[in-house]
Amino acid sequence: MLTRMNPPGSGPSPEVRARSWFKVTFVGRAGDDPPVIAEVSGGDPGYDETAKMAGETALCLVLQRDMCKSTGGVSTTAAACGELLIERLQAAGLRFAVR
Repeated sequence: MLTRMNPPGSGPSPEVRARSWFKVTFVGRAGDDPPVIAEVSGGDPGYDETAKMAGETALCLVLQRDMCKSTGGVSTTAAACGELLIERLQAAGLRFAVR
């Protein structure tokens, strides 16, 4: 049923993906401290950047597992890979900024 709705190959063209981008703004607050505003941005989030995020997370866990933080159980990628993952994603073209 799903392949009838969106058959393989019906996604955006490489040209459309090359023009696509995203920017996400996060605002964190703790008590009376001033808020911290962070932004993450990059290219096409639907295909290109998602693939980078998944691939770089996997490489982080395989190649740098001893540097990943985990106390056992299930961890988020941010909690497990932290700065290592940010460095890999920046090298892959994603942008992180604290405003």
